[in-house]
Amino acid sequence: MRTPNVEANLIILQQPRPDSPARSADRPTRLVVRRSRNTEALHFVKQRGVEAFARYSYQNNVPFLARNFGTLGIHLGYDLFDGGRKRSVKREREAQLAQAKENLARLTDEVELAIHTAYNKLERTEQMVKVSEEVVALRSESNRVLQQELLQGAALMSQAAMATAQEYDAKALLLQSQLDYSEAHDEFIHAMGLTPE
Repeated sequence: MRTPNVEANLIILQQPRPDSPARSADRPTRLVVRRSRNTEALHFVKQRGVEAFARYSYQNNVPFLARNFGTLGIHLGYDLFDGGRKRSVKREREAQLAQAKENLARLTDEVELAIHTAYNKLERTEQMVKVSEEVVALRSESNRVLQQELLQGAALMSQAAMATAQEYDAKALLLQSQLDYSEAHDEFIHAMGLTPE
């Protein structure tokens, strides 16, 4: 059984992956980039009101005005004093950017913690599998020796039965350790955000 390298997998996780749309770390990163661009673009925003209008009128009651006439024009409006609106919008965008960066850092820490926890569990269960294999080998040898002694009359039937029961108990413990290792491996794969094989 091969234990994966957690540092290499953390580096792989930090690289963008276009094939995984449900990555939890991608969304805050895009949000931070988008909000920082909005904050930078705010310096270049100018509030202008430009309107073009056209009007056609027909009148019949005023003798000194033409009966049919039209009006065309452009109206330009510019705010000289905005009452601190641009500054408040800029501060709001900066606050949103800081919040997005904080969320990104929190999510990154949570993902790294989940990966380290799963990796530690994977290592622990791998060691348990090795210990269980050693216990099975020991119990099998003990059972073999007691079966030989039983045939020679040097051991009791109850001792041979106990040795057989201990061997089966060790095999059951090995199976349980292998199951725990398999579950820990799946948890590690899930924490990495990869699909199981």
